[in-house]
Amino acid sequence: MNSQQDEAIVSPTQQSEPQLQEDALSLVSVTLPPPPQPQLTNELVAPQTPNGQFKKALNEPKEQLRQASQVHAPENATDVFDTSEALLDELNTANMRISMPSSYREQQQLFRFLYQCVGIGLGAIDERRDSVTLMPLLALPNQPSKLLRGISGQMSEQERAMGLAYAPMQKLVRVYPASFDVVLAQHIGAHLNDKGLQSFLAHYKLRHNQLFLTNIVINDRNIEQTWMLFDGYEHRCRLYS
Repeated sequence: MNSQQDEAIVSPTQQSEPQLQEDALSLVSVTLPPPPQPQLTNELVAPQTPNGQFKKALNEPKEQLRQASQVHAPENATDVFDTSEALLDELNTANMRISMPSSYREQQQLFRFLYQCVGIGLGAIDERRDSVTLMPLLALPNQPSKLLRGISGQMSEQERAMGLAYAPMQKLVRVYPASFDVVLAQHIGAHLNDKGLQSFLAHYKLRHNQLFLTNIVINDRNIEQTWMLFDGYEHRCRLYS
């Protein structure tokens, strides 16, 4: 598995020194001017970082991120919801990596689907001695998941432009809707057999308008299944350029 094209679950509050509490991750509301348009050739060309400073608006209360723990189950999930919500805490500490497609074209199609259909957002983590701040770069979901995906390897053109323009020295993370990770937790929980989660590996696969996970490995055990994570047909999602 190519670790250079993975999404890895990151927990900045656990990596900082001194040890920070979970609610030390706060959300900063910012107003960003449009980034410079990247000049594209056959390869992705990074835009230049603007000289101007963007203005930070007010510090939002930590309650905005706490909403991530108040996830809502899908309509067909009742008794399995409590298990899924508890499992989200395990996912936050387990070794979790989900790999992107290997080809550039498939990667860019997947990025479009994630932002336009799934509704993920982009943020930058600013770690200071006594605080960790998540700064939105692209609009975050109304109910964000508590699982932040660290970005390594390939990025979308928009991610690269926003990162270089506004957070060139910070860690970029993708922020998924809480409902998306509830579905992921339900799939994983069904294969744990009352055991804890130590590791999870998988590959994203976009087929037409549906997002799947393939090549799934849970706690070093291969799962001979393909999981659907998001049905774009059901959500009436239509990709645009």
